Amino acid sequence: MGYIYENIVRPILFRMEPEQAHDRGRSALLAMGRTPFLCRTLRAFNRVTEDKPVKLFGLEFANRSGLAAGMDKDGEFPKVIEALGFGHAEVGTVTPEAQPGNPRPRLFLHPECGGLINRMGFNNHGSEAMLQSLSKSYPKGKRQMPVGVNIGKAKATPLDQAVEDYLACFRKLADQADYFTSNTSSPNTMGLRE
Repeated sequence: MGYIYENIVRPILFRMEPEQAHDRGRSALLAMGRTPFLCRTLRAFNRVTEDKPVKLFGLEFANRSGLAAGMDKDGEFPKVIEALGFGHAEVGTVTPEAQPGNPRPRLFLHPECGGLINRMGFNNHGSEAMLQSLSKSYPKGKRQMPVGVNIGKAKATPLDQAVEDYLACFRKLADQADYFTSNTSSPNTMGLRE
């Protein structure tokens, strides 16, 4: 898989506008998730387990590699992430209600250093959409890896009411999250670090 990605997939993606590449990757992962046979096949080839799985906070991680928040903003394809060999996935950042994020362009590629700058600004479909997606596609209690939910403050929410956004997301998603992270440091939401 590494050879195919490095020599075929990556060069194609790096020729695209960065957000278009992100959207194409998302579409491919969604399509894979709708194909159970493909997920089973990928899992058979990519399953990475350690002699001693990591046990932390009552959770068991098959390995130490996890996908950070930002790729699967709405909890649409954690089952595919697991099939690709990750030991856990973090979905989000999710806000109580849907929001479009920052205006485009907001994703910038730096191929000379292999980097990507993300200024997307918590674009997501909201906590209810994430709840529906997780409970349908990869429900808690039927998972093979932990799924964390990254929660954040909506752009329109005043700072003095930010805690309400975090609590709203927590309450809505508590039954589907294995753990939560509170996004309080993103530079993409004005004033969040305050």
